[in-house]
Amino acid sequence: MRLFVAIEFDEKTKSKMIDVQDQLRAAVLHGNFSRPENLHLTLAFLGEVPEERVGGIIRAMDRISSRAFDAQFSRIGQFRSERDSLWWIGMRENPCLTAMRAALTEYLTEAGYQYDKKRFRPHITIARQVVLASRPEIKIKPFGTRVSSISLMLSERIDGKLKYTELYRKKLEG
Repeated sequence: MRLFVAIEFDEKTKSKMIDVQDQLRAAVLHGNFSRPENLHLTLAFLGEVPEERVGGIIRAMDRISSRAFDAQFSRIGQFRSERDSLWWIGMRENPCLTAMRAALTEYLTEAGYQYDKKRFRPHITIARQVVLASRPEIKIKPFGTRVSSISLMLSERIDGKLKYTELYRKKLEG
């Protein structure tokens, strides 16, 4: 099972993300745009995990004693590699998010799980493999949302489409 822990968003927040995505789409020759139902913020990518080990991930998530918090999104950017240009919406620095993510990765490590240890840069991927036709003029009006839970997600490809399915939801306090 290909798994990750993430923050999922309500439809109102996703709609604002799609508005930003549409501005980028207008300046692109081609790209692979994230489908609305797949918009999320990854906290820990675990990769392939045997089904019998899923319970340990849930126990690690349940140990988190973080409070619900407000998240603010205010910028767009891109990560570039030799193979890819990935565009994202960035989240403002948030001490609650940073502390919650640190607790999650500590508990996962204690339980013997491996996760992607790249530097944590909170973002929502809106497009991959982007080739621009012109320099995008994207105006992002800052927006926010309340984060009140985190989710264990299953990632699978079905009929050629990436599908994320929530396996477990941990409610945050407050």
